[in-house]
Amino acid sequence: MVDREADDCTVSHPTDSVTSVEAILSEELDWKRRNARLLEHVGAGPVGRTLLDDTHFGYFDKNFGASRLYDPRLVDNTDPQGSMLSAILHELRTCREFIFSVAFITTGGLSLLKQNLLDFTGKGTVITSTFLDFNSPDAFQELLELPNITTCVLDSSSAFHAKGYWFDQTDAVTAIVGSSNLTWQALSSNREWNLKFSALPGGQITEQLKTALDEQITQAEPLTQGFIDDYAARRRPKLAPQDFDGTGTPVCPPGAITPNAMQEAALQRLGTLVDQGERRALIISATGTGKTILAALAAKQFNPRRLLFVVHREQIVDRAMEEFKKVLGTAEHTYGKFTGSQRCAATRCVFATVQTLSKPDNLAGFAPDAFDYIIIDETHRAAAESYQRIINHFTPDFMLGLTATPERTDTRDVYRIFDYNIAYEIRLQQALDEQLLCPVTYFGIGDYTKPDGTTTGDPDFGDLATDDRVDHIVQAVRTYGHTGPVHGLMFCSSRKEARELSEKLNQRTIRNGKPLRTLALTGRDTPETRKKAVDRLVSGHLDYLLTVDIFNEGIDIREVNQIVLLRRTESAIVLTQQIGRGLRKVRGKDHLRVIDFIGAYDQNFHIARAFCTKRDPTDDDVRRQTTTSSNGGSTYLSIQFDKVAIRRITVALRRVHMGDMRLLNKDYDLLVAQVGGYPKRAQFFAVSADHSPNRYVADQSRITGVDPSTGKPRYCSIRWRNYAEWIHRRDQTTALPAADAIRFLNFLDGDITPGFHAHEALVLKELLASNGHTITGRRVRELVPQPPDGMSLDVIVNHVARILDASYYSTDRLRKRVFPAHGPVAVSDSTPNRGTLIGGPDSVWTLTDEFLDCLRREKKQREIFSFAEHVDDIIDTSLWNARHIHSPAGGLKIDGQYSRRETGRALFFTESRESGILGYGVDEACGVCPIFINYNNPDHLTDSAKYGNMLLDQRHLLWFTKAGQDVSSRLTAAIAGNRYRLPVLIKKDDTDSIRFFYVGDARVIDTKNTTVVDREGKTARAAQMILRFDREITWDTYRYLTDQH
Repeated sequence: MVDREADDCTVSHPTDSVTSVEAILSEELDWKRRNARLLEHVGAGPVGRTLLDDTHFGYFDKNFGASRLYDPRLVDNTDPQGSMLSAILHELRTCREFIFSVAFITTGGLSLLKQNLLDFTGKGTVITSTFLDFNSPDAFQELLELPNITTCVLDSSSAFHAKGYWFDQTDAVTAIVGSSNLTWQALSSNREWNLKFSALPGGQITEQLKTALDEQITQAEPLTQGFIDDYAARRRPKLAPQDFDGTGTPVCPPGAITPNAMQEAALQRLGTLVDQGERRALIISATGTGKTILAALAAKQFNPRRLLFVVHREQIVDRAMEEFKKVLGTAEHTYGKFTGSQRCAATRCVFATVQTLSKPDNLAGFAPDAFDYIIIDETHRAAAESYQRIINHFTPDFMLGLTATPERTDTRDVYRIFDYNIAYEIRLQQALDEQLLCPVTYFGIGDYTKPDGTTTGDPDFGDLATDDRVDHIVQAVRTYGHTGPVHGLMFCSSRKEARELSEKLNQRTIRNGKPLRTLALTGRDTPETRKKAVDRLVSGHLDYLLTVDIFNEGIDIREVNQIVLLRRTESAIVLTQQIGRGLRKVRGKDHLRVIDFIGAYDQNFHIARAFCTKRDPTDDDVRRQTTTSSNGGSTYLSIQFDKVAIRRITVALRRVHMGDMRLLNKDYDLLVAQVGGYPKRAQFFAVSADHSPNRYVADQSRITGVDPSTGKPRYCSIRWRNYAEWIHRRDQTTALPAADAIRFLNFLDGDITPGFHAHEALVLKELLASNGHTITGRRVRELVPQPPDGMSLDVIVNHVARILDASYYSTDRLRKRVFPAHGPVAVSDSTPNRGTLIGGPDSVWTLTDEFLDCLRREKKQREIFSFAEHVDDIIDTSLWNARHIHSPAGGLKIDGQYSRRETGRALFFTESRESGILGYGVDEACGVCPIFINYNNPDHLTDSAKYGNMLLDQRHLLWFTKAGQDVSSRLTAAIAGNRYRLPVLIKKDDTDSIRFFYVGDARVIDTKNTTVVDREGKTARAAQMILRFDREITWDTYRYLTDQH
């Protein structure tokens, strides 16, 4: 790797110079010359040069231009990219050998590294101990079963507190030493102090570390099954893992119940709704977060005369009553059940099943005003006839709905039933971060593939319970599952599959001759049969219950610690429901494991989408989530896919584009249900944590998939250009605005709504509110945010002016995008000698007559929103996007995705150049030259040449100029001389997206002439440059771009 200026390694010195390292260091030489002499002395290559620079950066001068590949760092878990887990995973992917010397290890900690340890092909060693009997036999068993990993155990009462991780990368050694044991919290969330540092193989610290590790290995004994059995028999732990790292903290600890921060917020919102005279509200709370406790706290706050709590299964009643007793007490409250087995209707608090209460004769026994506070559990069922009879019969002062999944596709009326009042929303990611739920490790693995290549999901696969598939399931559960007691659920695709799989699984052993014990349950089984089966699972007499969907919701089995998904996952909602069955915290359960068998079906990308925290994830977002196996945005959620699963999800994404109309309509239907009609753009943010209006205000899709016969992308024509057209596309009975208003909406939704910065929206808002709809350039300069570093205010205001008066666009571009010939604002500038810049302090900014005419029009019949309502909504949405997705001041966000056009908007270009920037292009006024790279540049998509652009590491890029542009050209010389700012934007390939990941700004550190082969096969001149990024590319993005998936 070339990573230095050309003269770094060409320093000459007299032949009689001192030869000891100490003497060289003591000489009054500049750093580069001293480095050169040191390197010559030790015979180090490029790694040595890099390490010396990084050492200087880390210990002497933080402003020194180093690669930062080997710089010393504090790893303290303050952010996911800087976590101990991230550091270890990074080293595992680049080393040939590792040794962990760690006192305490838990199965939760091992689960975070599982897929990487399974994929590791080098030599791995783990040194641990029996100190304090902390390490469980289950953790030892999991270590024993890891291939290519040798475990050595120091079996003595002597204190062993080592916490070191050593990685050999051939040319260098990296170590991480500090406070982190191999537990979930120590690797991800605890505030730890670990020092990561590197050295050459011949360094003294390298020798010290290796000597210490070798000594430990010599003193330890190899881990064997016999050792584990003996240890399990004599172990007397003084600390339990959950005592050590806090994973066992229950949601509702014993004693008086007091609301946590999230419950406080929900109660405050409920109180506000009651004060405002609202009579119904909905609480959306992830499974396991304590919905019933929250409902009891809400009832306590309301203090009703009588309370009714409605559930859909009798099994839930007793637990709900107990939790209400904890909150309300028994001194002033009496409790009774109104179910199939009991009919107690006179108590102050009645707990009823919907099946019993909804019967007409039973309802008739209650006056409509018998209860002043009613709580409906599992409210997503409320549109069913039985629930409707109950809801329509009673007239309480307040009705509260509880659900974890309001977006059920069969429950479109749920939001309407509760008057569209969402009192509070606690989603899965948030609940995990708040530690209300048990941590989750999700393993996505490939389902069984037949010798002929067919797999589940293929039409010709046939029987789902063949012996070969059963063996595949058992092996996967053995590899990825808990090694200790399992309280598991398996979700199957049919009752037949559940029964047959259960029979065959019961003929298999899991490990050490231990037979599997499973039972199939279906909706045809009686409640009593189900209860007995659950009791057997909880008590440890069964390992798994196999079912289709009866455990999707409503059953609370806190002890469930493993979930196996053997059915298609074609809905993020159902996936979340099924995982939710194991999210309850209970003492002794430090994490949930989910094993998802992924077949070849078109909708399997929903799996990765379910864990993606970004609003409206793109295909690239989902692909990156899958290939990098990241934490899904939560410290307490680990997502890992094997190579087969990655390939299948990637193939599915190429078949079904995230801009597919089916997906857009499905998501939009849920939003319509939530607000009770067509939502305004800004309402998306208020009612949905997952979606933004940006997919609907203008068709974002240029590429809809890949032609399987050619591998080339399929392009589509623009299907709608503004939000009004989207609504009309869905409902042809709605009216569109007039043609001139449509052109303005095309313009505003296309370039203002996305909110690449706040400037245009702020100016429009001020113009709409000002007298005469006129403001001065001086006022504009007061309105816009302070310029980003190095950016001129004149350039920014010029950009804003040219956007709003439409002079930013060429005539051809205005025509193609169906924009008005002139924008909504006219800018007159009398300041002389400003060159091409407009919008000076003395300029006058005015709304145009054409725009004002559209604003003054009344809403037409069947028109959903008036033009003025659209404009106000666009301004609000643009400001929200600028604040939460982009940046109010403008600029590019690391790992943000931008098309060429959007890049020009974010960087305040003086004119639209989206069609004129193929590989790179300069905006002289801005002093910016963005570089666009198609990383896997296939032959059929080459712009002018087959380039060898390549990320050398997270800090360096090998980049080629366009064919015909060598160092003698003016532009190339200016780029090589770092005259321009160089933002680098990269996309993995050109088959799915028109957008590029912004990976950072870079500087040129080396340039030379070379040749490339152009599209016609001819040799052409070009320049080859080494660019150094100002900061490392984030590991997830680097890995996604460079991995061959």
